[in-house]
Amino acid sequence: MTSRSRSRILLPLVLLFPLLTSSALTAGCGAADPEGGSMSLEQNAGARGDVTSASFARASTSDIFAETFEGAPVGALGSEWTLAGGAPSSLTVDNGASGHLLRLHGDKGSGFVVGSRAFPNTTRDLTVTYDIWAEEGSSQQFSLGGYRKGQIRLFRTDGIFTAGVPGAMRGDLLANTPRGNVDCGPLPSNTWVRVTLRLRFSTHSYDVLFNDAPTACMNLPNEATAADKLTIQDPANDGLGGESLWDNFRVF
Repeated sequence: MTSRSRSRILLPLVLLFPLLTSSALTAGCGAADPEGGSMSLEQNAGARGDVTSASFARASTSDIFAETFEGAPVGALGSEWTLAGGAPSSLTVDNGASGHLLRLHGDKGSGFVVGSRAFPNTTRDLTVTYDIWAEEGSSQQFSLGGYRKGQIRLFRTDGIFTAGVPGAMRGDLLANTPRGNVDCGPLPSNTWVRVTLRLRFSTHSYDVLFNDAPTACMNLPNEATAADKLTIQDPANDGLGGESLWDNFRVF
């Protein structure tokens, strides 16, 4: 990780976005190619390398939740997902060279979309992993437990809306705490990254890792006492958005 001077001042949490009523979802535009031009979802999925192989293969029936989208048809998400918002933003299942994946298109002009997936409520310490490919300049939010007090939220900033974190730069991932948000460091653009959350409800703390490497967000305080769903959001109503691909969700 590139060493940069960054502030760790904790300011009031501002990563809360209102939910709109559900509406029809439509497919978004193609994602950016890191070499210029357009890059198909098939190319994107094929570029992930080892990030989706060995570690996800450890998933078992003892996992609390696991989702690879391989059993999901291309198009609208199934009824197990709860959706709000919609066109011109969209959250859909799409094809990739390595199989099906989740595509989040955030239209930066208007609207936004939120998708939530419930899993059995648990109060024990957890590890949560997912793979993400984020377009350069895009913003998106992942949360564990939705938007209740104390739930964990990870927000990728465009460098303009920085959620109260002075010095946060474009592409940085911000994590919430009871006292404000913390800059974990840059979540690389146009490449697959495995994000890992290690939650300790027993001590009210958690860690954020990229590709199994520690970030600046280790042993962060948190007030959550349980988790029962994950949520993905495109914050386009704040002029944010862009393309991102998601895959291999696992809670264990």
